[in-house]
This record gives sequence, structure tokens and C-alpha cells, in this order.
Amino acid sequence: MRYILYSFLAVLLFAGCGQDYYDLDFDKSSKTKKKKKAKTKAHDRLDETIDNSTMDQDDVKPHDDVEDANDLLDETLLQKQSIDNPSFDSSVKNKMALIYSSKTIGKYAINATSSAMAYLLSRNQPFDLEVFDMPAQTTYDIQTALKKAKASGHENIVAILTNSSYNNLISYNDIDNFNIYLPLINKSNVLNLKDNIIYGGLDYAKQLKVLSRQTVEQSVEYYSLNTLGKILHDNTVKIDPKVKYSQPIGKGQNSYNSLISTKKWLLKGSSIYLNTSSVSSSIILSTIKAKKIRPANILSTQVNYTPMLLSLTGANALRGLTIANSIKPIDPAISENIALLGGDIWFNWISYSTVVGVDYFLDSNKPKIEPNIRDGQVDFDVKLYKATDGSFVQSSF
Repeated sequence: MRYILYSFLAVLLFAGCGQDYYDLDFDKSSKTKKKKKAKTKAHDRLDETIDNSTMDQDDVKPHDDVEDANDLLDETLLQKQSIDNPSFDSSVKNKMALIYSSKTIGKYAINATSSAMAYLLSRNQPFDLEVFDMPAQTTYDIQTALKKAKASGHENIVAILTNSSYNNLISYNDIDNFNIYLPLINKSNVLNLKDNIIYGGLDYAKQLKVLSRQTVEQSVEYYSLNTLGKILHDNTVKIDPKVKYSQPIGKGQNSYNSLISTKKWLLKGSSIYLNTSSVSSSIILSTIKAKKIRPANILSTQVNYTPMLLSLTGANALRGLTIANSIKPIDPAISENIALLGGDIWFNWISYSTVVGVDYFLDSNKPKIEPNIRDGQVDFDVKLYKATDGSFVQSSF
């Protein structure tokens, strides 16, 4: 039955069926109301997930209907592709492996897997993609996964690992026998760089440099007291000497009124950096609006490039907000196919960078999505966006 289902799914994928008719959500373990609440909680911790912090166990729920991520990668899909596309040469395969710990990155593991598979199917090339889900990101777990990948004939590895596990990866004696892409690790954040590794982590410093050009004579910053928040804070004060005041936001912060009311005189006419999660940012924006404070502008990085910010915040409170984004639009048909299989490369950085790695291994001489790779680091461009009419619109400056 499972093979029939995925064969049927492949037909729908290439026939161009829309999302309106098929909701392929792989996590059916909770009711809609609870699921919505969990989504908010997970997004609130996305910045922590990307930078080393372990998600709470409540956020990492097993997927009842998917026992193994490889259940999403049936050979039947490849066979159906071969039948429907005469140009499909089954004698040649693009072999690559995807390794991660779903206990660390939670539901983003399934999203990244779905995005990678849908992208490969959409490229109309033969491929062999295998997933190795690790119990954790320890040295033993990573080395075990690489040994299994090698035994299966995989040399090209997309490894969704956080910064804290980087040394565990490169300590493997046979690491030089692989070609590795790291979606979450920027080379500027680690030591002991390797020539056989492509670093695909987001460059927050680059985004902040672009944002700093929009500031006026004085800047104020709010930042979260988690790993990523501290990294953003350190980069912000280093890049912008005009920051006169920085306010940390703790995890248990319940009231924002006093934090903002007491600095009303400072916020007025200043540029404000929001190095906070989408939930905290929404509260800060709404409070600033309620207090009738008029800053010169409000600036934020990729952390707040999410529809959640739009849904949580009123349109008036979003006025003056500028967000840096490094996710590049790709072929709309491919994006829709990815969405059909439950992936998201419009707003989900983990999935987007994973697909960049998959694309690189398909044709390392000329990648289609992110062709600029300098000294082993993907050079992601930075565009500025405004929140307008419930969506993000690219700014002209």
C-alpha cells in the first residue's frame, strides 16, 4: 500500500496538482488546536535550534505515520519517474546521503527531507538519496552514520549539524574521504576548516552590515538571551558603533511594558534592532505601537523572516520594519512541488540550505540555486524586505 501511495503521489507531483487539494502534513499525532500551539513554540525556538541549543522534548515529537525518514524515499518514485520521462537515464545515479538527528532539529528533519526529495524529483535526474537519522550529535553517532553511508556507497553528504557538533564531525579519521555540505554552519563560526567541506550556514554578520546602513544617528537593540541572540548581539554592537543601549530579553520575560516605557525617550527617533524571536518581536512591536512611540525604523535579520510574525502582529505595528533575507526564490514550479510534499523553502532556512546542498551535489561545477561559493563558503546574497499587506515585499533600497 505504501508503494502505491507514493507512486500516486509522484504522478500528482508532476501533474501539477495544487496544495488546495492535498495537505501532506507528516505529523498527524495531535489535534489541530494543539498542533497550532506546538508550531508557535517550535518557531520560537528555531533560532536556538540553528545555533546549538537543544530543543525542549515537548517540541521534538515523533511522527506516528513515518517510522523512518527513508519511508519518504521509495524506489517506486524513481521507477515512476523513469517510466514517465524518456530522458531519465536509470543507468546513472546521483548518490547522496542526508544525515541529522531528528531529536535535535525536531520536525525540521521531515521538512528538510521532503524538500530535498521533491527538489531531486523536480530536476528530472536519476538519484539515490538515503537518510541516516542519528540518536544525537555525539562523535560516536556521527561516525556511525558516516560509516553506514560509506557502506552504502555514499561519498556526498548533506549533514544538518549544529555548530556544537562540528568538532565531533571533523574528528572522524576518514572524514577526508567524503564531500560534505553543512546547511547550518558558517565557516566564520568554527575553527579547523576542511577543504572537502562546503559551509552553507547563514551569514548573520553580513545581514547586520546591510541593515546597519539603514540606521540613523542613534540605535537601540533588543536581543534574546539564547545562543543565537547573543551572537546577533555581539555582531550588532561590533558592526554598528551607534548602538547606545542594548536590552536583553530573558526566556521568562512576561512584561514588556516597563522595558519599553522607561526608554520611551531613547526609542523615539532611533533605529531599533530586533535580535529576538518572532514571538518576542511581535510583542515589542505591538507595545511600541501601543505606547505611540515613533522610532526612525526597526531592523531585523533572517530570524524574523517568517509568516508567524505577520500573523501575530497588527499591520500598523509592522510599519517601519525592515527585515534582511537571504533565501533566494527558485523556479516556482519546483517550489510548488516541494510544498506539495510538505516542504518549505520560502521561509524555512534549514530546508532551503539543505536544498542548496542537494543542488550543489547534482552539479558542483555549476549549481543552479547558489552558484557563488568562495573559499568553501556559500556566499548568500542579502535582500531587504518590508512587511506590507500581510506579506513580505522586497524593498527598493
